[in-house]
Amino acid sequence: MTEEKIQESEAIETKKPVFHWQFAETGNKEKNKKHYLIAMLVLAAFLIFAIFDKNFLFIIFLILTMLIITLEHKRKPLIVDFYIFEDGIKISDKFYTWQDIKNFRIVYEPPQVKNIYFDFKGMLIPSISLPLEDEDPIKIREFLKKYISEDLSRPYEPLIDKINRWLGL
Repeated sequence: MTEEKIQESEAIETKKPVFHWQFAETGNKEKNKKHYLIAMLVLAAFLIFAIFDKNFLFIIFLILTMLIITLEHKRKPLIVDFYIFEDGIKISDKFYTWQDIKNFRIVYEPPQVKNIYFDFKGMLIPSISLPLEDEDPIKIREFLKKYISEDLSRPYEPLIDKINRWLGL
């Protein structure tokens, strides 16, 4: 790390966050027997199709996918710290200034959906979706509007988030 980055990191650590909360990096939704039964039936159907089609590459892909998903579900999710400061946001160890952020939006439809989304100016930085947990969305919205614009054109949860929530990912 360069001297400038170290000084910037130390400066951030000394500032008091306006908002701070923690959340699990992935949805920690407990899976029931029905969830696993459906997953196994879908996997079995794809395996049978691949065997009849003699598509051995697809069989290998299915087995690897099953192993990865199984290992990922057994791993305990990491706890992420999220901070909102006067000059930007911090997610775990990564700090973004307001100049890095294009806009934000809050989708609040409790109890299922309570998320804040940040879109970034840089093309290489993907949008970030963060759960609001038990934080007050009105206070957060009012604070963020002082520094970055709010995207009111998309007041809904993205399809990928709906699918992930439905699958329990």
